[in-house]
Amino acid sequence: MILLQGRLPPGEDRRSTLSACAQACDGEGLDLSTVLQEMSIEGYPPIYWAIVNRSVASERGMAPDSLMAALLAACRPLSPATLTAIRVACTMASDNVLLQQLFRLIPPLSHISTRDALLLGPANEEDRVDVDEKRNGTGSWVALIKIPRFRLRMRVCQSVSVEFIASGRMWILTFSAVVETSPDGRTENRWYLSLELEEHSPPTAVNAALVILGPSGASEGGDVVDLVRSIPLCPPMSELSPGHDKAIKIRLDDGPMGPYLLNEFVGIIHAAPYAN
Repeated sequence: MILLQGRLPPGEDRRSTLSACAQACDGEGLDLSTVLQEMSIEGYPPIYWAIVNRSVASERGMAPDSLMAALLAACRPLSPATLTAIRVACTMASDNVLLQQLFRLIPPLSHISTRDALLLGPANEEDRVDVDEKRNGTGSWVALIKIPRFRLRMRVCQSVSVEFIASGRMWILTFSAVVETSPDGRTENRWYLSLELEEHSPPTAVNAALVILGPSGASEGGDVVDLVRSIPLCPPMSELSPGHDKAIKIRLDDGPMGPYLLNEFVGIIHAAPYAN
């Protein structure tokens, strides 16, 4: 029962407790991983409570010897329901550092496509999103986003998405390339940008803009590009509800020079959401 409540002794004692629990489960014909992933505590598995119950004084992210690490190791393989519970717990804790760390440790936790993984794997590259939440009561935040091999991934995959947590919500930023047919029958490749809230996030009114940065030498062929373009993501204080069909969607190729030349996308989102 102590284990299911998310309370375990530290260090070696914790590992001994988990080992004893595994032996007890074996003796009863049970699988410890299955038991630990049951929605046994107020509709959630123990790993959910281990994430949301961490001390506010603890560091962001996950220490190798933490309760979370011990439970994750004991729960393998993780079920789809447990993966969802982990995502929700990180959102409730508003811990983007932990979410990004878990994306790297548990690939099925993120929504990155197989093609993206194949393109990033050989060079051991990964998307990075660092969030700075302003602790001034406004709910404002800034997200620095780096997407390696951006142009190639757009060509091969036709879309690239990053997920991150800010202000107690999970956000999804997506670039997509769509072939559209004009009234005269010509086909054109259009680029779109969308910002959406993940389904378990509460709705919010948001005022946000994306600044696209093109560092020197970022273009293909080594040409120098110093690009700064600010894109309003929505009218000020627009209402945004969770779900893909509620996403803010903007056509990118209507404006001046966009991200099409960038091997690595670097951008910053400035946002000031306000809960209803």
